[in-house]
Amino acid sequence: MLAFACAAAAHAQGDSTWQEHSAAGDSARVHGDWKSYEHHAEILYRELHGHPGTVLALARAAAQLGDTARAIEWLRMYAGMGLVRDLGADSLLAPLHASKQWRSLLAQMSGNRLAVHVAAVAFTVPDSDFVAEDIAYDSAGKRFLLSSVREGRIVAFKDGRMSTFARDSGDRAMMALGVDAKRGRLWATAAGLPQAEDTLAWDGTAVLRFDLKSGALADTYDVAADTDRDVYGDLDLSREGDLFFTNSVSGQLYAIRAGSDSIETVVPAGTFASPQQPVVLPDGKRVLVPDYIRGIAVVDRATGKVSWLENAAHAAINGIDGLVLSGRSLIAIQNGVNPNRVIRLVLDPSFTKILRWTTLEANVPKLAEPTHGVLVGEKFYFIATSGWDRFAPDGSITPGAALERPIVMVIDLK
Repeated sequence: MLAFACAAAAHAQGDSTWQEHSAAGDSARVHGDWKSYEHHAEILYRELHGHPGTVLALARAAAQLGDTARAIEWLRMYAGMGLVRDLGADSLLAPLHASKQWRSLLAQMSGNRLAVHVAAVAFTVPDSDFVAEDIAYDSAGKRFLLSSVREGRIVAFKDGRMSTFARDSGDRAMMALGVDAKRGRLWATAAGLPQAEDTLAWDGTAVLRFDLKSGALADTYDVAADTDRDVYGDLDLSREGDLFFTNSVSGQLYAIRAGSDSIETVVPAGTFASPQQPVVLPDGKRVLVPDYIRGIAVVDRATGKVSWLENAAHAAINGIDGLVLSGRSLIAIQNGVNPNRVIRLVLDPSFTKILRWTTLEANVPKLAEPTHGVLVGEKFYFIATSGWDRFAPDGSITPGAALERPIVMVIDLK
């Protein structure tokens, strides 16, 4: 039932309150104690900020307790999240099949399978072995920069031509990218991953700073206490040139302040299960951090205090990999939900609450394990087909699968 939370985060941190409730809920389900199951699901619904798994759990609890109206209400909320699931195959929801609302609910869920398609193909990387992770834009050079997980390099893409910008000296997977145009820098992260070609499975992680014009490596940063299995996965830059980056395995949010060569810990391990791409807010005082399980955090950059975006719109905000701010909207790329999709989250003026949400792209063949995007004016360019979905958990290519050329698509946000 709720084991999804513990399973996804077990490698990242030790037990925490919400994880303990998840385990207790699973135990209650096994023993048929539906009141206890409901109790723990209610707590997890709050702690995980409306995670769809907790919504489904509450529907199951209500169904088993004979509260059909309440169960249908929870399932309407789940369907309203735009997710796809075969509810008819869920045995715990069987008591609802005789309800008058059941068929209309299934029809609503069926509508979630329809394509939402407004994006166009911007360009295709002419290299099936590439496996794309991140994309950035160099406005001075009028070129896109893309990172390769498989080949451990960064390429520049301009006027239909691709060239190598830089390689990681350790032959690790290249991960996040961030252009600091004012200071002529490209920031990147690298990590030893099993998906990287012809390398050891794990060989450390680091932040790299390149000269934006020449591609020359200027400096390397890492945290001595981190292990070889840690991954510096995503980053963002403030207007002042401060770099914020996440450790997607151990859960920290780190910073390298402008003018400093040292790394400081903003949020220590234990709060996030798997933090993804941070977003520095316009006030320069707060950083949004999407957690793959818990929702979207609001971090005070000076104190490290963590609060969470209020999910007033009942949006599914788990499974976010890429996150970009456009005005008062967050453009989120979700590869941890079904279907994979790109959504827009509209925030209130204080950037503390999600007011409403819409799907921008979903249920289209080219949207295969999308990862990250970049805003260029009012156009959002994103990696739609990355190649990540062709790998087994151990990093090997799934038998019978073949790597595909990455596809970058574009959405006009006007």
